[in-house]
Amino acid sequence: MTDKATLTEAKRDGKAQAAADKAYRKATRPWFKKKRFIIPLIIVVIAIVSSMANGGKSNSSATATPATDASAVASAAAPAAAAAPAAAAAPAKAAPEVVQVEAGTLLADFKGNEAAADAKYKGKVLQVTGFVDKVDTEFLDKDQYIVRLDNGDKYNFLHVNCNDVPAARAATIVPESAITVRGTFQDGGDLGVELKACEVL
Repeated sequence: MTDKATLTEAKRDGKAQAAADKAYRKATRPWFKKKRFIIPLIIVVIAIVSSMANGGKSNSSATATPATDASAVASAAAPAAAAAPAAAAAPAKAAPEVVQVEAGTLLADFKGNEAAADAKYKGKVLQVTGFVDKVDTEFLDKDQYIVRLDNGDKYNFLHVNCNDVPAARAATIVPESAITVRGTFQDGGDLGVELKACEVL
């Protein structure tokens, strides 16, 4: 009976010792090997990788707080304010060259060589002096008028068309009088020369 009790007690002690050893090993292992740290760590790593993969697709403006928006506006305004003096110091855009020409000369240039005349007058403001052939309304805008100029000859088929003249100014123009107009060259060819944004001087 004593041997049996001793054997049972030894088994119990052995189990207790094994459980104690297991608990000791569990308690003394490093923190990064413990389940309560490994599982959250894996979740955090997955979340970081996922956010990096989708980072470019997210709408950052929708999640920004008002304070962030204010700081973004302030930081954007600072370079703009710094650039303002530089922009003010930059030279103004040069005005287009103004070419003074007689209506007869201008029409003769296009009658002789249209390509050369286009190259000569393209992108320039023309100040044309000639005689009024006719004042007429524009086809698409009845509030704007065309003043047609030529060299004063009776049998002219080509004209310099001064477009976009306001009705009040067009009403003061006397047919066959000598006038000077200024406008931006638009086109020239078999139908004459077209000046846009034209004014009567």
